[in-house]
Amino acid sequence: MPTEDSPQNSVKHWQDCMDVYDFLEQIRLRPGVWLPGGSLRHLEAVLTGYRVALGVHAIDESFDFWPEERFTKWLHERRGTSSSLGWAAEIERTTPPDSTPIEEFFRLLDEYRRVAVSQTPNTSMSRFPGIEYIIANRARHAAVLQRRLICLVHSDDPDIRFDPVGAMPVMWNSDEWSDANRRG
Repeated sequence: MPTEDSPQNSVKHWQDCMDVYDFLEQIRLRPGVWLPGGSLRHLEAVLTGYRVALGVHAIDESFDFWPEERFTKWLHERRGTSSSLGWAAEIERTTPPDSTPIEEFFRLLDEYRRVAVSQTPNTSMSRFPGIEYIIANRARHAAVLQRRLICLVHSDDPDIRFDPVGAMPVMWNSDEWSDANRRG
């Protein structure tokens, strides 16, 4: 489903991608490989993983696809709507009958990139979301959809602490601690 607006038209390994847009072009070329069933929720999950990997490897790259970031804000302004479920749900809900959510996303992405070129990208990592942000964001989605969310965090840091998520404090299962001297 490449278009004349897409700068990339050859398949390459995902590790050879230079940035998120290069990676998205690879997904555009082979959406069936990356997105089972053509779901934008899968794309949103893949991009969440991409952003987490940037943070883990301390790569400073502009990333417009977090909720409340530039792509979501642009989409809501363009459509005159608001959604607590983010850009993927918004696009899936409003895809015209003669299109698919994937086609609609890439059409909107091309339009967004034409508009965003004239604006300076936000490359600051000052608001880099950590694991707490990811857990809280997924918890918000689960709450809106009236689903449960279970998060398992593995750490060998005996002093690791998390703020309460919603009204529930983070609980430790002391029976499964490999370190009996864990503080907490």
